[in-house]
This record gives sequence, structure tokens and C-alpha cells, in this order.
Amino acid sequence: MKIIDFESVRNVARTMDPAIWCDWVEDALIHKAEFACPPKPRISQSDGDYFNIMPAMYESENVAIVKMIGRHGKVGGGTAQCYDGRYAHL
Repeated sequence: MKIIDFESVRNVARTMDPAIWCDWVEDALIHKAEFACPPKPRISQSDGDYFNIMPAMYESENVAIVKMIGRHGKVGGGTAQCYDGRYAHL
């Protein structure tokens, strides 16, 4: 098992062509039906903070992934969106 933290992903991503990211997303969307995605558990905290745990398994590639996100404190922020016209049909 490998545990990959955010900074490790960011450091590798900085060295890559962003078009590769779009290819990965396209491939994941094409094969979406082949992924097993159990229900996402949500762990709420009394102060309104939370964790969402998102498991996904892709048996064809012998891969299991867990993404965990959380909201902590009253930190401002916005949303980020990425659009590439080559993938508008998805």
C-alpha cells in the first residue's frame, strides 16, 4: 500500500503536462461503470467541521483509492474549475 500526501502529488503534478490530467479524467469517465464506489461515510463534528471519505476500487487495474476531504474552521475560499474544450462532449 502507498500513502500519497497532498504535497507529494503537488510536486509531481508540477512536472507534468496538464493535458495528461485531462486524459486521466477522460479515461476515468469512460470507465466509470467499472469502478466500485461504496457509499461515502461522512464524519461530522460538533463545531460544524467534517470529514468525507470517498473510497473507489478499480478491479481491472488492481487499484483501491481512498480520498479524504474535510472542512475545518471558518476558512474562506472559493471553487476552482478547469475546462478544456477538447473534452466538452463528456
